[in-house]
Amino acid sequence: MDADLFISNTIENGTEHSLLGDWVATRCWSDLLAWGLAGRTPDVISKHLGASARASLTPDVRSLFFEALRRIADVTQGESPDAMLLRRQVYYMAAWDPESEQWLASTERNELRQHGGRTNGWTPAWPLLRSIAVARACQGDPTLLHDFIDNHLADDLCEAANLNYWSYWVEETTGIAGSDDFMAVDLGAQQGGTLLRHLAEGLESDVPYLPLSIHASCALIQRRPALIMEDHELARRLGDQAAKLLDVSAGLPARTRRELENIHFAAKMAAGPT
Repeated sequence: MDADLFISNTIENGTEHSLLGDWVATRCWSDLLAWGLAGRTPDVISKHLGASARASLTPDVRSLFFEALRRIADVTQGESPDAMLLRRQVYYMAAWDPESEQWLASTERNELRQHGGRTNGWTPAWPLLRSIAVARACQGDPTLLHDFIDNHLADDLCEAANLNYWSYWVEETTGIAGSDDFMAVDLGAQQGGTLLRHLAEGLESDVPYLPLSIHASCALIQRRPALIMEDHELARRLGDQAAKLLDVSAGLPARTRRELENIHFAAKMAAGPT
């Protein structure tokens, strides 16, 4: 119901106000939106109704929604936290729409002119750069994603921010965030098992943001080695996924391949003899 209401309000209210500037979306909510807007059946739906279950949004409704979404981002400029939160969440959703590709590429250039040179650790624009890098990768251009990993995950606070965000995304942490400030802290006390299992699911060659999944998996294992030492099934799964990717993903950057090799080695050591 919340997802349906958001879609109708976005179309009907134009640029007056958007929920995207008020709270940080979770995977569950975003997956329900993507069901109708991108034709991707969420896991929670496919388990009960099958992968072929489709939401009933028409092409006209989807087109109206994405047009409204782009207008909202265009008029919500500035560097206030709520403005940057709104824009970055629009960018992520715009990647679901092939007709938004040119707009997203133009927006990338504008955002990089303002924020792209800030490579020295965390800034309030860090989540925005992360989201637009993921969005562009989802539309087939991974260049910005590789740059983000190289230049914006270069210190402990940014590494923790990436893991904190992903933990929130998979709802391993409790509560709803009204801003991106929760990311910029030391890695929290969450167990991390839910996050690592989610990341393991993303170690597939057809995942457009695969280098980010690999990087986060490697960083989490380094910080919480007990996650695989105490869960041999998870360790075996990570080891198998890493081995498969090392065999088939010849085009991975050297950095990403080294991280994948580290995951494979750590997972195989933790899993023990088969």
